Amino acid sequence: MGKNNNIKSHILDLAQTAMLQNRYTNTSFLSPEEQDMVVKTMKEEGYSSWSFCGQNDGAIRKIAVFGSEEELGYPFETPVKVIHIEPVSEKFAEELSHRDYLGALMNLGIDRSTTGDIIVKGKEAWLFCLESISQYIIENLDKVRKTSVRCTEVSSDIPQIAPEFQEIKVNVAAERIDAVTAAILNLSRSKAQALIKLERVFINENLVKNGGAVLKEGDVIVIRGFGKFIYGGIESRTRKDRLFVGVRKYI
Repeated sequence: MGKNNNIKSHILDLAQTAMLQNRYTNTSFLSPEEQDMVVKTMKEEGYSSWSFCGQNDGAIRKIAVFGSEEELGYPFETPVKVIHIEPVSEKFAEELSHRDYLGALMNLGIDRSTTGDIIVKGKEAWLFCLESISQYIIENLDKVRKTSVRCTEVSSDIPQIAPEFQEIKVNVAAERIDAVTAAILNLSRSKAQALIKLERVFINENLVKNGGAVLKEGDVIVIRGFGKFIYGGIESRTRKDRLFVGVRKYI
């Protein structure tokens, strides 16, 4: 509870500073749980001039930005940079996972809040991070597991990291989040409900508290440890009135 109170106080401080000093403020990268806290805090306190920035349409980790171009008269200049990580020798490079890259970054003593998503494509990866830590990473991240790597800052407009989707069609009894979660993860309803109780399921940055929450077309679902999805709505019904629904998974 103490940690949550500290995060809430920090969020309010940033929002109030933006309002009183007429300038943008922003958080570091936030987990889905922390994003849920921002949404709830801003709603409770009546703030409307804020947004999330992920620097990528499929981003799971995002920063919260307080202030808006409409109110301040100028656009927000993002502090997020993109670093391309590639093997020095592709011939001898290992097949590296998200966990491998994250572990290498943590071994450098980097605070997780300064880094966003890591997108792995083949033997390359793209890391989103705060500008304050980007040069340190470029200069010091030279090995991931046993693979020697080089890091360079690149533009965020990169075709290789444009979101790709896997189209999924599942059969469910209702458009409830527990039913859809169970279907797309191939779990029992009870295991899907257990994930919800463990606070690992989010809809549109809001933590899911109730497995009976009804999904709407276009809702964005994040299931910690399993990925991010866009709910596509009902595609057809069976004779027994079960539903075939479409889901797109970010890959």
